[in-house]
Amino acid sequence: MSNFAKTFSSSLGKKLVMALTGLFLCTFLIVHLVGNLQLFKDDAGQAFNAYAYFMTHFTPIKVVSYLLYASIIIHALYALIISLGNKKARPIAYAVQAGNQNSPWTSRNMGILGTILLVFIVVHMGDFWWKYHNAEFQNYHMMRTVLCIQR
Repeated sequence: MSNFAKTFSSSLGKKLVMALTGLFLCTFLIVHLVGNLQLFKDDAGQAFNAYAYFMTHFTPIKVVSYLLYASIIIHALYALIISLGNKKARPIAYAVQAGNQNSPWTSRNMGILGTILLVFIVVHMGDFWWKYHNAEFQNYHMMRTVLCIQR
C-alpha cells in the first residue's frame, strides 16, 4: 500500500479529510452569505440579479457546485465512519463520566448538530436547487393535479 493510501486510511488521515471538507463547506457558506446579502442593497435588486446571473452562467461555478455536493457527502460519510470507529475501539463506556469539565456541549454533540445541519441542507436544496433544475418536472405534476381536480 502506498504512503498516500496509508495516510488517508489512518484515523488522522480521515480526520484530515473531515477538516478539509469542513473548511471548504465553511468557505462556501461565507461566500453564499455574501452573495445573498446583495438583496439588502438599495438598488432595486440589480446587485442580486447580477450575482444570480453570474452564478448561473459562469462555467467554473458548476464545477464548484459538484465539489460542494461531493464535500457534503464525503464529510457526512467520514463523520459516520469515524464515529463508528470510535465506538468500535471502545465498546464499553468509561466507568466515571467526566461531565462538563473536559469539553463544551457543542463538541460532545457534534453528531446531533451535524444531523440537524444535514437535514437543513437537504430541505434547502429541495426547496431551491431541485425546483430550479427540475421546473418542467414540477410543471408536469402541477398540470396533472389540475387535470385531476377538474374531472
